[in-house]
Amino acid sequence: MFDHNSLSIYYQNVRGLRTKTNLFYNSLLLNDFDIICLSETWLLDSVSSSELFDYRYTVYRCDRSYESRGDKLGGGVLIALRREFQVVSSENITFHKFSAETVTVTIHLKHSRLLKIYCCYFPHCPEQEESEAYFFDTVSNMIVDRPNDVYLIVGDFNISNGIWLQVHNYSELCDSFRGSLVGTLHHFLCFSDLKQYNTIKNCNERLLDLVLCSTDCVVSRSSYPLLDEDKYHPALEISPLLVRPNILHLPSRIIRLYHRADSEAIIKSLGEIDWINRFLNLDIEAATTSFYDTIFNIIDKHIPSKVVHQSRKYPVWYNGPLIKIIKEKLKFHRKWKTYCRISDYDTFVLLRERQRKVEVDCYNAYIDNAEREINRNSKYFWSYIKSKREGSNDLPNRMFFGETSSSDGEEICGLFNSYFQSAFEPEMRVNGVLPDSQPCVDLCTIELTTSIVEKYLKNLNVDKGVGPDALPPRFLKQFCDVLALPIFLLFRLSLNTGCLPTLWKKSFIAPILKSAWIHQ
Repeated sequence: MFDHNSLSIYYQNVRGLRTKTNLFYNSLLLNDFDIICLSETWLLDSVSSSELFDYRYTVYRCDRSYESRGDKLGGGVLIALRREFQVVSSENITFHKFSAETVTVTIHLKHSRLLKIYCCYFPHCPEQEESEAYFFDTVSNMIVDRPNDVYLIVGDFNISNGIWLQVHNYSELCDSFRGSLVGTLHHFLCFSDLKQYNTIKNCNERLLDLVLCSTDCVVSRSSYPLLDEDKYHPALEISPLLVRPNILHLPSRIIRLYHRADSEAIIKSLGEIDWINRFLNLDIEAATTSFYDTIFNIIDKHIPSKVVHQSRKYPVWYNGPLIKIIKEKLKFHRKWKTYCRISDYDTFVLLRERQRKVEVDCYNAYIDNAEREINRNSKYFWSYIKSKREGSNDLPNRMFFGETSSSDGEEICGLFNSYFQSAFEPEMRVNGVLPDSQPCVDLCTIELTTSIVEKYLKNLNVDKGVGPDALPPRFLKQFCDVLALPIFLLFRLSLNTGCLPTLWKKSFIAPILKSAWIHQ
């Protein structure tokens, strides 16, 4: 559960993700970090971000250019942010001879400030000093331009000969420099007034992974790393103090509990209506309005509802008991953070281990069932494939169109409308007639009966979503025998008059990302 008053950031040098996608994904589901920074990802273009991260995160990657460097392993960084965050920009910094990788993301904070996050990897190579100097100059210029923003830099700098002395909760470089790399870093820290907050040394008592920040941070070693730690790179959890991001709030909505509907009362109410006389002397717009008003009055009486807020989506293989364990775990974690009681922490640890075990059991059972049933029912298989498919339809937290940007839901829809309108080509008519148009068909000659309407209603897919008319396929299918007549009368009236109700002309448009920046 996202905490509006603080940030939970995870960093790890993972030493390659190509063969660990499933392990990383399952480990991620056990955690609720706000921001995840990874170095040495070793990712290729063929590995999609959705194979590593679930719906909660928007991912920004800078993969190594193996073709340009002439190697096959190493490098690559990424930053994953919660979708609620309002992203201003993202950028990959390009280095000479592709000698390093850095990705930076800027998000909105409260009080009109920005948080700029950098995730870096600088390997040992002849260009290391040049690359780090160029990076430090780039960040220094940014700090000069926007000194009031918050800057957080995490990554593997591979400066192994620096001597760090702990001062309170941060570390300072010893005055006796050992090499030009240490000197360059020291000059940058002095100029930028950033401090290095990682005090957790590796097996050689050295700091290769640095946490540089312009505000106070609490850095601790992760008790539950997402992947097995490399002995030279401990996994870190970072909490910048007094950093509160702006988030995009999603409105609550009302849903109907159709599984608790009073079916007998609904059938009786619909059967008592004289639809023929009700639609008599009405045009198609008035008849359609009368139909929907009547239907929704019956739904209000006999189908209960509830208000739902933004909720977490779970993978397709999660079951009810596992979700209940997750909610209990989060509840005790919040209690521990609030009251600092050891008993709450012990319960949280117990539930966390139970979640880990049950999650593995659920996943294995789901995969076994999908493989066993694939010839008879491929639904399990395709639902799993869909969950891993790149390009979620969830809109990001902030959208840009030209010089305009917005983090408000309705305004984002307006930006999409402006884009679609600009890309729409109007029909070219000659004397009111489309060129190469086919001869008109007399709509009155189309054969239509109540039995045909009922047949199509029975074949509706109840797994499909609700359309703009707000009538779900489940309701239409369940009560098709009493709904066939009024729907037939509406279709017949529409065909006879050659008019389509305004409501039936509406549709939902789901923008699908094809390429480029997800926020554009």
